[in-house]
Formats: sequence, C-alpha cells, structure tokens
Amino acid sequence: MGDKNISSRRAYSFLMRLMLAVLLLSAFAYVQAKEKVSPETRAKIDKIYSYNFTDLQKSLSLLRQLESAGQIEPYSSNEIRGDLYYNRGNFFESLKYYKRGLYDERASGDIAFQQKVIGKLLMCFDNNHNLAEMNRYAMMLKKLTADSNTPYMQSVVVFNEGKIAHSGGFTDKSYQMLRQAINLAKKGTTPKKYEDIYYYYITLIKMMQEDHRDGLATIGELEQFVKSSQSAKGSPFSASDPRWQADIDIHKTIFLLRAGREQEAEACYGNFLKTKDPFSYDYLHAVEYLTEACRWDDIISLWDRIRPNIIDLGQEPYFDLCQLYRQVADAYDKTGRRDEAIATFRQLDSLQNAFRHNEEQSAITEITNNYENKAQAIEQERTLAKMRQKEMIVIVIVILAAGTLLVLREKRNAALILKKNQRMAKYIEQLQKKEPIQGFMAEEKQPNNDEMGENDTDTILYRRLYDRLVRQQLFLDPNLSRDKLLEELNIPKNKFAQLFKKFAQTSYAHFVNDLRLEHACSLLRQHSNHTIEAVAHDCGFSSTSTLYTLFYQKYGMTPNEYRKAVQTDR
Repeated sequence: MGDKNISSRRAYSFLMRLMLAVLLLSAFAYVQAKEKVSPETRAKIDKIYSYNFTDLQKSLSLLRQLESAGQIEPYSSNEIRGDLYYNRGNFFESLKYYKRGLYDERASGDIAFQQKVIGKLLMCFDNNHNLAEMNRYAMMLKKLTADSNTPYMQSVVVFNEGKIAHSGGFTDKSYQMLRQAINLAKKGTTPKKYEDIYYYYITLIKMMQEDHRDGLATIGELEQFVKSSQSAKGSPFSASDPRWQADIDIHKTIFLLRAGREQEAEACYGNFLKTKDPFSYDYLHAVEYLTEACRWDDIISLWDRIRPNIIDLGQEPYFDLCQLYRQVADAYDKTGRRDEAIATFRQLDSLQNAFRHNEEQSAITEITNNYENKAQAIEQERTLAKMRQKEMIVIVIVILAAGTLLVLREKRNAALILKKNQRMAKYIEQLQKKEPIQGFMAEEKQPNNDEMGENDTDTILYRRLYDRLVRQQLFLDPNLSRDKLLEELNIPKNKFAQLFKKFAQTSYAHFVNDLRLEHACSLLRQHSNHTIEAVAHDCGFSSTSTLYTLFYQKYGMTPNEYRKAVQTDR
C-alpha cells in the first residue's frame, strides 16, 4: 500500500485545512475591518462569510452592495473575495483577488495588511503545488517581517519555510521548522492563536503520515493541547464541539493501523464514527484508513453515504475529489464490481478534464490581469493605441506559454509515472531472485529408512508436497485443495499445516499464492497478448479480482501496470 500513498502525494488532503481556513480567513478579515468600518458594516461582512458555503452568489451580492455604498476599501473588498473563493476550494480565483489587494496602491503603506495577504497567497500556492511562487512570496514575507518582533508573523514565516523544505525532500528539517512555528505561535497573543497552533500540528501530522513516520507521540501532544486549551479565553475548542477530537481520532486510527495495533485502530475509528455526521467534513481520511485496512465494502458503503453531498468542482477541493474517486474505483474493482469501477474511472477522467480546462483559463486570466494592472501604472506615458497593441501581444504570448506549459507538464507526469512503474517492475524481478520459494533442492541426499527419525519423516513428507506442488506445477490447478493433497499424498491431516510452517516458514495458502504470483509475473513478461483474465486462469486463481488484489498487496502495482512497465523498459 506504500506506493499507492506515495503516488497520491499530489493528492494531499485539503479538507481539514479548508475547515480551519474558514476560521483563519474570517479572523483576518475582521481584524482588517475592525478599525476602519462601522459596526453595521462589520455585521454585513459577518453575513458575507456566513453565506459562503451555502450561497456564494448571495455573498458576492452583499459584497457588491458594500462596494456601491463606499463602505469598504477596494483592496479589502478584493481580500474578502479571495477568502470566499479560497473557502470553496477555487485557489486560482482566490489568487487573482489576493494579488489585486496586495498590489493596490492604496494598500502600499499598510505593512500589516501586506503581511496578512501574503500569508494567504502562500496557502493558495501551497494548495496549487506551486513551489516556486510559494518560495518567492515566503521570501517577500520574511523581508516584511525582518524587523518585527511579533511571534505570530514569525511563526507564519517559519511554518511556510518548513512546508517548502518538506516539498524539497528535507524531511527532518521540515519537522523541526514546524515545531519551531508551533512554539512561536504559542507565544503569540492574537485571537487566532489557537487555530494557528492546531493547523500547524495537523500539518505536521499529515507530513508524518505521508512520510510513513510514527506520529502517535505528536498526536498525543495535540490532544493534550486541545484539552488544556478548552477553558482558555478565545479558544475555539469547545468541549461540546466534537469536530476537533474527531479529526484527531481519524489521524490516530491510521497511525495505529500502520503500527500493527489493529484492535486499537478499530476502537479509535469507532470513536470517530460516534461523532455527529463525521463524514461531512473528514471523509477523505476515513477512506484512507479503510483503504489501508483493505475494507473495500466499507469504502463503497461510505461512498453511497456521502455521494449525495459531493458538490461540483468549483465548490470542492479538486485533489480531494480525484483521490476519493480513485479509491472508490479501486474498491469497486477489488470487490469484482467492474462496471461500477469503470463508471467511476470515467467520472474521474471527466473531472480531470474539467480541471485542466479551468486551470488553463484561470492561468491565462491571472497573467492577463497582472499585465492590465501594470499597464494602468504607465498609462499616462503611453498612447492608448500603443498600449492596446502591447496588450494583444502579451495575451497571445500568455496563451501560447500556458498551452506549452500544460503540454510539457502532462508529458512530464506521464514520464514520471512510467519511470516509477519500471523501477517497481525491476524490483519485482529482484525480489523473486532474492526470495525464491522455499523447498528442497533435487540434489539433497534423502535419508534411508534405517536412519529416519521424526524430523526425517517430516522431511520426506514435505518433499512429496514440494515435488507435487512446485515441480509438477499442481499449484496451477484452480481446483487445488488441501483435502485433495492429503488424500493424494497420504499425509496425516494434523501434519499438513506444521510441514509448511516448519520448512517454508509460511502457511499453505500463502505458499500457493506466492507460486501463482511468481508464475503470473512470468506470463505477463513473456506473453503480451494474454488478457489479464487469461493470466489469472492459467495461474490457478479463482477470479481476476483475486489476482488483482494479491498482486497489488505483494508488489504495490497492478498486473496491467507491471506489464506496461516491462514492455516499455524493453
């Protein structure tokens, strides 16, 4: 399962981040409005945010009313618009408005506002996986806060530097920086101090989860922090609000499962399920746990439960939806429901095509708007005709550049996936060479009857089994059974399991399945025209889904992926 988690690295979980961002961004907006607007205007801003998830158009209509009445500064209006789109997962659109607010001349002297908006830009670039821009704005924020003794802003800078370090592969360094950000945030006095600390902890936990590190100790620190903060003034951790503990429980469940503590993991998952409608805000981590536990039917049941609440692409994080559709499709496939698996993969493909189109249009719009803003600054020095001519040239260049970048990105992604599969195929071959099926070699000397003790009797019995199963390839028989072997080879029933445990260090079922999987690899390498169904039948598997399940569990890739990687490598 590890390779699957690595391959979905770009599908990082945003849902909890968005939930926390609602509080974070709202607090930002309230601070901005506090000294510059009347209580009536602040109440209207409250309403704008309250309608954000249920009726975006109503939020935008209320915002336009404030703008028409001159009750809000244009750069503050752009910031609120960015918040609205960010909270709905539309990070490209939110970037556009945050930049408009940041580069508005009327906000040029407000350092606090600039620091705040850059912090939001960093979150957008993080969600869009734009490491280059994230690094550029992190440096900008660091310069703005160089002379600041505010622990909050220092924690924001260190936190984002830690995120960048993790994206660059500096795992231990990123952990240290996030812990430093947590300690700085604890020294802060801002109203959103507790949300910041919680968000930093959750981010650290997700990093450790992604890297397959043991995060139970960090989970314990977070639990202690929430409990100790419940009575603190300004703390959002109400004892009557189960959301915080539910989020902790589902992350703890995954760590416990990976630590081999299945019973504790199931108990922790049970606590998560007791939360009122837990899947309304943390379905993704629940699916991750069920996937790692190979509980495919439970995934399908969960999907049936949450599907009516899955909203359109513009209102839900794209990477979350893609990851969910992949896992649900895999669950259908592993339970033999191939038609539903195919339908779900088609929905995923449609979702990806829609996102690529929106991404291209948003990128073009963003760059075009940046150009227009710059053109206004030099409008007095240029004639209108010349400015329009240059504007058209830039637009054409932007369209061509955006198209080229999208094509190159798709090619690069395809090449990376293929290289990964090729490496895995070579690893499978090496694994088979290093770990052959255990048994006796033909040249081993057999003991004579006079020398035989109990151990020698076991040796002869196991040699019979090994010769029949391996050398005579009885493992390829789909109707092979334990009782058939016992009867055919005249082996005592109470000896059967002991023989495999003693000589092969495994069970009979695992022994036979390993032989069949090894044979499947050979067929996939040598016979490119064989269907997967034919390979499964020739190897003695009862069904194609059984081959898929066992092959993925052992090798971390599907039979189709293995065949493609081997053929391409040749």
